[in-house]
Amino acid sequence: MKFMSKNVFYKIVFDTNSIWFNNEDKISKLFNSSLSDSVGFIKINSLDQRVFLSMPEIVTQERIEQTLGQIDGVVQKIDNGLLALSKFGVQISDKHYKKNYKIKVPQILHEILVKDKVEVLKTPKFNQNDLVNRCLKRMRPFHGDEDEGFKDTLIWLTILDDAKKHKNMNYVLVTNNASDFPIEELMTEFKKISKGELFILSDVKALKQFLDEELDLNLKLKEVYRQIENDIKLKIGDIMVSFNIQNNSNLPENVLSSIDLHSMYISPYMYNRGRVVGYDFKNIRIEDINKLENNFFELRADLTVRVRYDKEKGGSDIYTGYSFGGDQNDNKTYSIHFYYDKNKNFIQLLSSRELYGSITGLRDFDES
Repeated sequence: MKFMSKNVFYKIVFDTNSIWFNNEDKISKLFNSSLSDSVGFIKINSLDQRVFLSMPEIVTQERIEQTLGQIDGVVQKIDNGLLALSKFGVQISDKHYKKNYKIKVPQILHEILVKDKVEVLKTPKFNQNDLVNRCLKRMRPFHGDEDEGFKDTLIWLTILDDAKKHKNMNYVLVTNNASDFPIEELMTEFKKISKGELFILSDVKALKQFLDEELDLNLKLKEVYRQIENDIKLKIGDIMVSFNIQNNSNLPENVLSSIDLHSMYISPYMYNRGRVVGYDFKNIRIEDINKLENNFFELRADLTVRVRYDKEKGGSDIYTGYSFGGDQNDNKTYSIHFYYDKNKNFIQLLSSRELYGSITGLRDFDES
């Protein structure tokens, strides 16, 4: 066990992309689970005197504007719908339809940050010529030919300004775009004003693993990640059967009775491309992990599998009978929520949801 002084402190700085949902159905959430999970991790491991959460002012402002933009879009759809229905006598008076969200959003954000004890790091006053000079010289985070990195530069200058006031503090920036903050270049500038260390991490999973190792929490998260990956590889067929049962739990009983859940994949769109003959594990990305009791963990992850179909047999829509070819192999990605018992190598699926569109950033555990 390594010795770790109790006088070592860490300030966690969240970039916008690590804490927000970019989809309309999550519009009521100002922050994704990364923030609350970090708060919970610090609390359950009694780290609140050594690890501090923070957010640059520019990040809070961006979250407000992003949320307002999303709400504007939804409100516009509602207004258009009401206008279209008005000729049929459908009306909602101003008394019952209030649009005061431009005031409420900043208030709600402030309340969340106060409750979770997240410090807002004020944007420092800086000389405009200095900022222009950084841009012209492409001093990171500025990069590219179109002056990319302006917001990232404001985040970086905010960290530097705060570090001047806390010279022994270690700073950990959590950003999905870690490559935009090259540690070697930034460390040189950081060391000119601070005695602490600078770390750039890609997500909350990496943050928890970092704190586990740095503060000697003995959670052995990296070991758990690898064990979970191996167990999922071994049990991928059983896991997929669980997915199919969940996805089809609302089907009529007479339809369910005719489905071989062990060999047929049924998507939410109610068709299949052929008889499934197997599943191959592709990769998994752990979004969050929480240790409960007795080596019991709760996890959220994105799991990608390759679905192998029977090349000889086609499939058909279970309602219309419309035929689909079976000579295909598909990669499918699922957002999963599950419990894992490290002692018994047991996986209990809590929920699953198929993700559509391009899924980026997936990686094997060996690369983490």
